[in-house]
Amino acid sequence: MTVTLLISRVSRTTATVVVVVLLALAGCLSGVPGGGETGTTNFYVSDQPSAIDDFAHLNVTVSQVTFVDREGNQTEKPANATLDLTQLQGANASLVDQYEIESGNYTKVFLDVSEVDATLTSGESAEVKVRSEKLQLTQNFTVESGSSVDFVYDIKVVERGNDGYNLLPVASESGTDVEIDEVDASVSASAAAEASAGEQSTETDA
Repeated sequence: MTVTLLISRVSRTTATVVVVVLLALAGCLSGVPGGGETGTTNFYVSDQPSAIDDFAHLNVTVSQVTFVDREGNQTEKPANATLDLTQLQGANASLVDQYEIESGNYTKVFLDVSEVDATLTSGESAEVKVRSEKLQLTQNFTVESGSSVDFVYDIKVVERGNDGYNLLPVASESGTDVEIDEVDASVSASAAAEASAGEQSTETDA
């Protein structure tokens, strides 16, 4: 009888330990991407005023967005957006795409830039460089399962001495807790607006 009671107590204790361990593991894994649950990241680009007033237009083509979780795992998402940064000053931000990524905690976002087309207000072209053709931003944020979050990737252009300009990410103005005034700064939209303005001007002159 005593042996049976002892075995029963040991079994209950073991079961309790197993439950506690499983709950602890569940708590640890809940914030780690890779669990199969996903959320949506509405990915915006904005521009921090710096040397942007030097430009008539600054068209930046984004070809890929890479999200890096706290374990260092990378999730690459394609992008095909050309944005005029002169239209994105202050709280203005343009949507690149909506990305479904695994829920969890992320620490970095990389932006691949395939092309930059820049014209100064003087009408001259300008050389604008992106180191390694990739902007690298360190920014902690969380994607909740089944929900969406707005993420703003802020960029600034700075003078590189007398030898052109550099594009740099701005961590202090990036993230999920950033004011957004959504605008369409895609080059196709800007070109259409300019063409429309030109047609109206022609009609007025006529």
